[in-house]
Amino acid sequence: MLTGTIRAGLAALMAVALIGPGLGAAEAKPGFVSSIGPLEPAAPEEAAGLDGADIEFIEGGLLSAGDPPPPPAGPPEPYTRRPLGQMGVYVGGVFHALVIPEDDMDFLENGVGWGFTIGYAPLDFTEFMGALGLEFTFEFSEHDDDEANDTAKYTRLLFGFKAADTSHDDVQPYFTAGVSFHDIDYDNMDYNIDGFGGYFGAGMDFYVHPTFSIGVDIKIHAWSGEDNLDPPGLGDGFAPAVGITFLGHF
Repeated sequence: MLTGTIRAGLAALMAVALIGPGLGAAEAKPGFVSSIGPLEPAAPEEAAGLDGADIEFIEGGLLSAGDPPPPPAGPPEPYTRRPLGQMGVYVGGVFHALVIPEDDMDFLENGVGWGFTIGYAPLDFTEFMGALGLEFTFEFSEHDDDEANDTAKYTRLLFGFKAADTSHDDVQPYFTAGVSFHDIDYDNMDYNIDGFGGYFGAGMDFYVHPTFSIGVDIKIHAWSGEDNLDPPGLGDGFAPAVGITFLGHF
């Protein structure tokens, strides 16, 4: 009986001696206890879900591996109007405030009209800051014939060149010249005059926007034609014209 009691007490002492160190460790480091002993905190890269080979620690900061990101894009360049010779195409309308038939056309009264123009200016002469292009223009005006008590429609088709001074951004004077076709047709009478000639003129474009200009245009038309009578009558025409242009530049 005594021997059994002694054996049970020795077994209890041995159990306390074996389990005691583990309990002490758990008390020293709460939250890191497992069945196999204390746990160590996870590495930062593992806690973030990253491979430690892909990141660097520099002075306590976390940097991503690979090429550095591109620098942020700066503000866009401010838009400035390019010289006419570099703009390629320009197109727009013209309002003729005054068309004055003279010479053999003086039987017609002064008239007003409209038209449109399209041009292409591929050449830029940088030495004197100028540009040279080709343009096509359609012009139309109406004129009263008091003697015939009728109205005549005066149509002009023009093809020529335009040379502009592009040394200033906002104002561009220019010179123009070319060949032309002319036709005068009456509303009521069966009477028509047509023929070929030429023109020359000058003007100035005022840029109110980098892609839009308003201009003053003056042209002198000179031509020779014949009518539809039998035999046909021959005549010469001379007609100054003053207009206002509205052009878009591309």
